[in-house]
Amino acid sequence: SYFRRFLEGLGTSMAWSSALGILMKIFPGQVAKNMSWTQTCFGLGYMLGPGVGAALYEVGGFMLPFLVVGSISTTLSIMLAFTIPDLSQAGPAEEDNTNAEQTQLRMRTIFSNFSLCLPFVDLFAALCGNGMLESMLEPHLKYAGASTVDVGVSFLIFGCCYMLGNLLFGAAIDKLGQPVPFSLMGNSLFLISFLFIGPLPF
Repeated sequence: SYFRRFLEGLGTSMAWSSALGILMKIFPGQVAKNMSWTQTCFGLGYMLGPGVGAALYEVGGFMLPFLVVGSISTTLSIMLAFTIPDLSQAGPAEEDNTNAEQTQLRMRTIFSNFSLCLPFVDLFAALCGNGMLESMLEPHLKYAGASTVDVGVSFLIFGCCYMLGNLLFGAAIDKLGQPVPFSLMGNSLFLISFLFIGPLPF
């Protein structure tokens, strides 16, 4: 099970990084929109996955969700091999236009500059908190008497808000050019969600 999770993590990171890289090459001037659309796809899968998986589990048992998703993934992988756009002409022309004086984004640059490092640390902390909620929510709900479908719906709510939020806030940040207030509001909402984790006296 641990080895399977290891492979899943590597596969997800490769797929997401390559999809983002392809979009950045094709649409170089729309960073926030590219990020928001890729994250929207992530959120859509995250939203539908638990609900659909729970429904398939109820219908056909443990194996059916994996057989359905595995068949879809295999088919898409074969299709992807024949449909990835040729990016050999897209890259150099855009790179020539970039400012030669621009600081390169390297690990050393990030860790040596507090203002650059802080957003990465903030994202890391947020995803750690999200990961903790993910791992603890399902057994907590089961202990409270929730069914498999109830657990799926709780994850569906997160995925739905995540998907719609990415579309909305990605477009807003690209248009307004003010990411800091959105970061502050996002962290505040995350803090509120942690405050409501039980058991609370009220």
